[in-house]
Amino acid sequence: KKISAPFQLKLSRVLMFASILRWIFFGMVHSGLCTVAVKRNICRLVPPVIPYYRLCFNLMAASHLTFNMIMAMTSESSALPIPGFLNALRLVVALIGFGILNYCLFAYDWKEFTGVKQLTQKNEEIPEFKLSPLHYYVRHPMYSGAMLFVLNISQTWLELWNAVLICTYFVVGSILEEGKLVEQFGKKYEFYRALVPAFIPKGLSATLTTHKAESLLAMD
Repeated sequence: KKISAPFQLKLSRVLMFASILRWIFFGMVHSGLCTVAVKRNICRLVPPVIPYYRLCFNLMAASHLTFNMIMAMTSESSALPIPGFLNALRLVVALIGFGILNYCLFAYDWKEFTGVKQLTQKNEEIPEFKLSPLHYYVRHPMYSGAMLFVLNISQTWLELWNAVLICTYFVVGSILEEGKLVEQFGKKYEFYRALVPAFIPKGLSATLTTHKAESLLAMD
């Protein structure tokens, strides 16, 4: 049975509002558990959780993210009016974004990033300031890749709306994350932040030269 236009409009508004609530909840939980204070308190109250904290955090975030995306993809919504050749171009851009995501995962040491490495460590390692080649162009290459991916795989208005919401979270989350990075690395990260853009490179050439990167990493 065909859905009437007024009901379709009302349903779309409800689904969009529900999406906002889901992503706000995701952001609050994800960002909250990322903070040094929350992590320190949880580990103090439950010491055995220390080696598993990063892995459990990533599994919970991945599950929550997957749930939100499935809800967006399975909800009733109109298809985006995009011509076939533009969809083909969007697919190429999405694949580039996916490639950047995968590159970052391995450049960051995927075992440490996912929390697998911490399972065999008795004590938590002191964070080390590292730069992959993509960090010479932007400060958050993984977020940049994720934005390219989610925005260009969207096929309906609701999927695009959810992609915009998650990109908004990436921007807000990066600001909160950088506060922690400044706290950890001080002037070293402040200097890096002043030189390199957050998500969009300034051009085809790297903003951060090899010489500047070496000088930056050598800073106390």
